[in-house]
Amino acid sequence: MRILLPDQAEALTLKLVDAVPRKVLEATAGAGGMRETQVRAEVARWLPQTIPAEEVRRRVGEALDWYEARGDVEKGHGGRYQCLPPYLIEVPGSGSYVHCVLCGDPRVESQLGKALQPFGARIQHSNPPITGRTDPDDRVRLSRGWERMLVVPAARFSEVRSTCNSRGVSVFGRRDLERALPRVSDVVAPTEEAPTADAPSSGFWDAYRPASERADRWEASKYWRGGDSRLVRWKPSEGWAGVRDCRHFYHAGDGRVAELDADAASLWQLYLDREAGWPRQTWKDGAKLWVPKMLPPVTLQWLGLLAAEPSIPYGGWYVLKFDTERLQEVSETLERTLGLRCLVGPPEYDRPKGRRRGGWSG
Repeated sequence: MRILLPDQAEALTLKLVDAVPRKVLEATAGAGGMRETQVRAEVARWLPQTIPAEEVRRRVGEALDWYEARGDVEKGHGGRYQCLPPYLIEVPGSGSYVHCVLCGDPRVESQLGKALQPFGARIQHSNPPITGRTDPDDRVRLSRGWERMLVVPAARFSEVRSTCNSRGVSVFGRRDLERALPRVSDVVAPTEEAPTADAPSSGFWDAYRPASERADRWEASKYWRGGDSRLVRWKPSEGWAGVRDCRHFYHAGDGRVAELDADAASLWQLYLDREAGWPRQTWKDGAKLWVPKMLPPVTLQWLGLLAAEPSIPYGGWYVLKFDTERLQEVSETLERTLGLRCLVGPPEYDRPKGRRRGGWSG
């Protein structure tokens, strides 16, 4: 058995920690998916015991958020994260090469890469440097996610597309993604037969109230079954960990509920906000656009595709940079699809309630 020197052990530990995003994605690719607590346990077993549990929890949470916003995984019923089937999205650009973001299940990569080699195509991997959490203008390396990009000679792209489609890997363009954007006007209540899910008997419950003074608009509600809130969430525990592992339900009254996935829960929040006269906001701050983290994952994926650089997580916001023309296009699309009002400047506080305007994750 080889004994590592202290500097060798430190270098190995840093290498393993930097590979956490890839391990997170692989963990969600199994049948049935995993809850966040299960992903954390899987990653913790793989890392040295010298890594603090808080560090593992933070990195796993950041990676899952990144993959969900990128379109790699979805958070479905039971709070389970599940890898999506593999697909490609063509990135806007020009030149002698076409770049496509590779999304979804990573297990297809090996065989797909071999099949595309004759066309001069290659799959590139990176952990892109991302601006830090404490200040959107401070540049640090966070490695929140594992970036995968297919690079194809433009002259062979039609052949590559045909080969990918024959292997069940669909290729989409930006306009395809835009046409698939969710709309708050499409929100519908489950049918009368649908609200039959069994509400967990233990844990903690919150009711969604758009006019709440709380920043995230969720209020603890021990007696939600007798209330009129149409959107509730269940948490296995209090605090940050409970919010991370929460499940959302449509409440049809008298405790009858139907579980909602992440997309539906986000749309319901936006619908109830608009109905109550408290629509969410986005903020134009120079070339930057501040958008609420709680937006539907499909919308966040579309924003990330158009942005000039990776999004910046900042409290309950994502901060993205666009050129002037695209910034206007994005703002108008968000208003048209989700009813978001676009204001100028960094987010401010409402008066007199003191609640930060815009959207915080919830």
